[in-house]
Amino acid sequence: MSIDLGFLVFLNYDRDEDARAALEDGLELFAHAERLGYDSGGVRIHHGVRTLTAPFPFLTAAALRTDRIRLATGIIPIGWEDPLRFAEDAATVDLLSGGRLDLGLSSGFVAGPPESRARVVEEKLTGILAAVRGDSLGDGPFQGRRVAAAETVGDGVAPLPHGPYATAPEDLHAFPRSPGLEHRLGYGAGSLSSALRAARLGLNLVLSTIHSEATGPTLGHTQAELIHRYRDEFAAHHPHRTARVALGRSILPVIDDEDRDTFIGVKAFYDRLVTDDGRYTDTPDGPGQASPLYAGDPDDIVERLTADPALPLADEVVLTPLTELSVAQKKRVFASVATYVAPALGWSRASVAQG
Repeated sequence: MSIDLGFLVFLNYDRDEDARAALEDGLELFAHAERLGYDSGGVRIHHGVRTLTAPFPFLTAAALRTDRIRLATGIIPIGWEDPLRFAEDAATVDLLSGGRLDLGLSSGFVAGPPESRARVVEEKLTGILAAVRGDSLGDGPFQGRRVAAAETVGDGVAPLPHGPYATAPEDLHAFPRSPGLEHRLGYGAGSLSSALRAARLGLNLVLSTIHSEATGPTLGHTQAELIHRYRDEFAAHHPHRTARVALGRSILPVIDDEDRDTFIGVKAFYDRLVTDDGRYTDTPDGPGQASPLYAGDPDDIVERLTADPALPLADEVVLTPLTELSVAQKKRVFASVATYVAPALGWSRASVAQG
């Protein structure tokens, strides 16, 4: 078994004046992970709170700080996105990074009743895919609009087109285009129905450490069945392509007494929230499931992860460190996972470093 290794972090901050430091810390984590041989680095995006809200400028900066590591997002909430702007920004970052962009999308928060939310998500997703693929957006919000050419000031200077509206609206396309980007879009599925929709649309699958449905005894069992169904659906609709699955897990190796003293409080906090079988302690009979915290001796962690039925079905395991950890602690966890855990799961740092 061969598997890629990635990470996913939140870039939270408490005060407005701390925003730049949080961004710089994130960039340092990308550089650190690349030095360790990680295949990808990802960030979570939330709007309306003090965390990363603009992934494209950040990932452009990350591209300039790194050479090889893939640049990813956990999910971008598409309910807030403009398809044309999204496609333009994404292609620009992908070109500047040398084709290293992996984008995870999801519905995010959309206001309104369920039927209107579903319609908005469907329209946004359809528009984004069309724009990234280079299809015409003439039937979108620009249809029927024309703007006359704007002449420059000065004798003998030719008129210049005034933005995209100077052409016929049925010819509106997103530029620039980056070859292959459309096949590096993934969908963060929290249910079987959203995973099957991703498969039909040809999107890769991004599974996090939480899930809205509990159809199996553990999160691993629930996600394993979902992955099987997703791959079958993907193959039926896209027989000449290979689906890609990324799987998030929270891992906290304890290597020495310093780790034990540092992480004991973090583990106790997590254990109060989630049971070993991935159920929420406050709603044990609720519909959701979460990843247990794989904490402790590396050999024990490897044994537990090896028993996770979803992990052998994934192409990439994504380390999701707890937000309570400091940057220094996250860097230590990155190193411990790369040294003591990931190789036993089939990850090869040497082959990655050569890539």
